[in-house]
Amino acid sequence: MKFYHKCKIKDFITQNWKDLVLVFITPMILFLLFLLPLDIKEMLVLNRDYPKIYTIFTANFIHEGFDHLKYNIINYILSIFLLYFSVSKINKKYIFGRLLLVNLTLVPISISLIWMSVNKFIWTGVEKTLGFSGIVSSINGAVVYSYIIFLNERVKINKLYATLSSISFSMFILILIYFEFYTRMLIGLIISAIVVFIMAEKTLKTIDKKTEMKLIKNSKSSIKVRLYLPILYVIVIFFSFQLFPKNFAQGNVLTNFFIHYLGFIIGIATFFVLNEKYK
Repeated sequence: MKFYHKCKIKDFITQNWKDLVLVFITPMILFLLFLLPLDIKEMLVLNRDYPKIYTIFTANFIHEGFDHLKYNIINYILSIFLLYFSVSKINKKYIFGRLLLVNLTLVPISISLIWMSVNKFIWTGVEKTLGFSGIVSSINGAVVYSYIIFLNERVKINKLYATLSSISFSMFILILIYFEFYTRMLIGLIISAIVVFIMAEKTLKTIDKKTEMKLIKNSKSSIKVRLYLPILYVIVIFFSFQLFPKNFAQGNVLTNFFIHYLGFIIGIATFFVLNEKYK
């Protein structure tokens, strides 16, 4: 039995060594960058008003305090293995390496460029940004979309409605977590709740009842099949509390909720694009 497990592990490493190298080298690079002198790290941070081309990329890998670094590495490891498991379940393991590579190269640039534009002309309170959390949020979004693909394959659910309901539900949770009783926030909470209800109802109606009944009939547990859609929203709740921690500060760094939510949406979009390209 032990020999069998050793062979399985060896086969797994042999087949996936490139992805594994990329997965595990990332935290090592983050830690090495954290050890850089403060003045050098400051040069790698993205400043909204005085951006340098390279900081659009490097800022996403720099951490000011150890708590900030530790929080992001733990969430990264959790999210990346959830992503690997989820793409394996839908027989799209071949897309994992591409997803990870895009999340470590193109996603940080996209997040930084959008953040600069929004923070310069709409929300002007934050001058600098740094940290790996936007990339982790993108991986979270990819996990959510992989489960949406699973639902589409199992019960023919509409991927667009499921995606919109997930994104709007995450926004609702964001408002709920930081809710304070004043007019604008109350209106935002009510509007987001209405949007979530509409999108969730439309998603529910797209389930192919014949396919669902067939699965229930052939399944050992009918409850498992009926919970397919609710599990999507449980996953969104789980990631939303990771994206929007109640504690604003991670060490000396304040959480950038806009980048977290933006990363989540970009992660969904990234998986969508790669899935369409490599069908």
